[in-house]
Amino acid sequence: GGHPECRLCSPRARFFDADDFSHHMRTLHYKCHLCDQGGGGDTEEFWATYDDLWGHFDSAHFACREERCLEERFVAFSTAQELQAHALLRHAGNRTVQRSQRQHIVSLALASASAAREEHGQRGGRGGSR
Repeated sequence: GGHPECRLCSPRARFFDADDFSHHMRTLHYKCHLCDQGGGGDTEEFWATYDDLWGHFDSAHFACREERCLEERFVAFSTAQELQAHALLRHAGNRTVQRSQRQHIVSLALASASAAREEHGQRGGRGGSR
């Protein structure tokens, strides 16, 4: 019961009803599109600012750290492979690609290849037992 309250605003804002509150949340705060698409149901987690959301992208997902993508905002992916594909398609020819980003892409590719080899070996691939 009672009027909904926004815990992200300071001071906390109160709203007449759930519709007003929902409109406030969608227009003034940020929601993770990757979590929404993740199949875990509709999450009602919001971040107060874009910087807060970017921190979530960087810790829970795979955010592109290239300057152009940081400026465009919301450039984050669900998997390392999606980030790798994005980086190769969008930034591979770019001489300003940061060394750390290239190293990160290479380490992701190596980890992905290693995981694929392990999975293939566990399924009785080449060299497997009879």
